[in-house]
Parts: sequence; structure tokens; C-alpha cells
Amino acid sequence: RGLFEEFLKNTTRRRCTWAAVDRGSHLYCGHGWLTLSDDECELGCIIHPDYQMRGYGTELARAMVRYALSDGGMARVSASVDIGHHASIRMLEKTGMVLQREERDEQGAYLVYATSRMPE
Repeated sequence: RGLFEEFLKNTTRRRCTWAAVDRGSHLYCGHGWLTLSDDECELGCIIHPDYQMRGYGTELARAMVRYALSDGGMARVSASVDIGHHASIRMLEKTGMVLQREERDEQGAYLVYATSRMPE
């Protein structure tokens, strides 16, 4: 809970934040965010370990991608993920994102996934 509250302090008009809540207990189980630019955004999410591998991340990510590409007016949504984080990679693939490229920074190699709105 403290991590989410700290994250909300840094939320701006350029970032949309969602909380994931367990349907049965109504307890917080994670959160997600979209960092916005002109017509693109980057998706991120964190699910509490007690709730991982239960579909919460996928449901949250799908909802954020749908919002970004429709009501949010974004043309593209991207996300970066550590190369060995297979559960997160699968979650991004379930949202319709596809691998774009591999990149490297001071922390090591990572993958960039993305999806785009269909041209009108």
C-alpha cells in the first residue's frame, strides 16, 4: 500500500494511474499506470506477490491498453520488460502487444513491446 501511495504523489496530468482490487475481498492487489506523451504512452504495472499469476496483471493491462487506444486518444502503447520475466512478457502478449526490439541500459538488456490503434 505504501508503494501505491508514494506513486500517487508523483502522478501528474501526464500519467494516469489505476488501482487493482480483488473482487472478492476488495483488497488492493496492485496498480498500473500510463505515462503519456503526445499520441503515445508507456504502460507499467506492479501486482503484489500474493496476487501474481492469477490474471490481475493481464486484466489491468488490457483495460489500460483499451483506454489508451480509445478514450485516451493514444495511437500507440508500449511497455518495457526484463528479458527473463516470462510472466510479464506473456501478460503483454495477451494484451495484443508484440515484440518491437531489444534494448540495453545501465541495468542490462530489456525488451520493448507495443501495440497500435488500427488506422482509420
